[in-house]
This record gives sequence, structure tokens and C-alpha cells, in this order.
Amino acid sequence: MDDNSAQVIQVTHPGDLALLAAHTLGFWPSESITLISLRGPRRRSGLIARLDLDDATTHPEATDVLIDAMHQDRAHAVCLLVWSDQHTHDDAAALAEPLGLALLAADLPAEVATIHHRQIRQTGCDHGCCDTERPLPTDSPVAAALIGAGLAVLPTRQAVADSLTGTPVYCLALERARPASHPRWLAVAARFTARPGTVLDEQEVADLLVSAQNIETRDRLIASTITGHVPLAMLVHLVQRAHPEHEGIHAALAMVAWLQGNAVLTEAALARLPEHNSLGRLITQAVALHLPPMDSREHLLGNAVDLTF
Repeated sequence: MDDNSAQVIQVTHPGDLALLAAHTLGFWPSESITLISLRGPRRRSGLIARLDLDDATTHPEATDVLIDAMHQDRAHAVCLLVWSDQHTHDDAAALAEPLGLALLAADLPAEVATIHHRQIRQTGCDHGCCDTERPLPTDSPVAAALIGAGLAVLPTRQAVADSLTGTPVYCLALERARPASHPRWLAVAARFTARPGTVLDEQEVADLLVSAQNIETRDRLIASTITGHVPLAMLVHLVQRAHPEHEGIHAALAMVAWLQGNAVLTEAALARLPEHNSLGRLITQAVALHLPPMDSREHLLGNAVDLTF
């Protein structure tokens, strides 16, 4: 993180960076390569890019895209993680070797680690202490911070999209809805934070959905979620109950997910927005350009882009 006032978490092992990648992407990568930008003399994490392993090894242009993304993020080095249950650690490392050499030629030295069935092994360690595999950490400060930031990790990409599916709120409640004020949003959010898994009643859901249709309310909701005053899980809960015409809450979730670097959740939320939605179009253009939200880094543990060839 770049902002000096933000919480800085000391990372001591690539396993912590693997957790960062998975939580920021929103799902556990499978048969994938992830690159994490390491910036400045203190090697702070920046952009996280994921690419299917097959694409990384069969599309030469993929290497150029990854290198350009790291340079755009002002990386001084990168952490290259190879996720594969189909290949052994040695075979996975061999598959990543051409990319590692290309990164080095581009003045981006790479620290390489392979992950096989949630067991991580670092390659190229000069001290001989990292040759054996070890399980990914489950109780590290990084994991705690990511969960606290609302960056949950789901099993697959599809599970992220499926997490937005639910039962729409009853039309009768919508007919009776009264737009919720911002203080009421914050009060509901406080309950949601105090009791994870809170289920809102029909009328409360309807009031919040209707109020999010107001652009000013929607934008304040986005800001409150990014600053941690409204939990991301509450937005997901509301999207699960929303009708297609509730563009405000869908756009808010898409924007927050993009700002938090959750590429797959961003894509799933954008899919629920009509093409004419102006905020949705803006986010879509940013995603298409693999553009990280640079101005919002002080609120993030990292940004992620999901690349397809």
C-alpha cells in the first residue's frame, strides 16, 4: 500500500502473497499464473494479474501484456506464482521459466513459487531453506487483514458469479418503500458488521434498494464501502435481493469490487447492468484497459486484473 497512514502488513513468505492474490481475485486460482507487482525499495505489493496457465505458455503476446501491466504499475520486481494441481512443483516451475526470463530481461526480477494442492514451494532460494513444500498459511496477519477488509475467497470463478444469485424482494415491499437516509444506511451497516450473516427484512431491503437508485446516495454508498463503513457483504446481500431495474445497487457493487481489485466480482456485477448505465460503461472501459484504480490505492491491499487471451 502506498499511503503512509494505511496499515502496513509485513510479509515474510510467498505464501502470504499467495493469500493476497487469492483474496484479491476473489477465488482460488486453478491452472493459473499470477504476478504480483512489488514496488519501491520496500517492495510493497501493487497490481495483481492472473492468466490461465495454458494462455501464458501458448500465447507469446501474453508475456508482453503482463510485462506492460507491471511496468504501468511501476513495479521494481514481481512475485510469480504458478498454481497447478495437474503439474508437479518441478514441472510447474519449468513452465514458468520462459516468463521469468522475459521478466528479468525487462528489468523485472521475479521471485517464483509454485502451488500444488494448496502446498507452496519457493524456487531459486539461495539458502536452501525453501526447497520443501509447506501449506499455505491460514492464520497469518495477511489472512486476518484480508478477511477484515471483506475480501473473501471462493472456490472458483463461477462461485463468485453464483454468489450474487438470490430471491428478489417482494413487489409489495417495493411499493411501500421509503428511501433510506445515509445515517440509516450506516446504522444497518453497523448491525451487519456486528453480526456477520445478518439477514435484512423485506421492507428494509426494499427501502435500501430504492434509495440506491438516487445517484448521490449511490455514490455515498460507494465511498462508505471503500472506507469500511459499509461491509461489502451487505452490498452482495442487497444485490441478491435486487430486481434487474435496481441499477443503483448493481453499479455500486461493480464500482466497489473494481476499486478493491476483485476482477471476477466486478465482471459478475457488470453483467447485471444494462449497457446504457453510465457508471457501468466507465468501469467496463477501465477493465478492458486493465486499468487499476491508482487513485484509490490507500484503501486497498492490492488491485487485480484477470487477463484472457
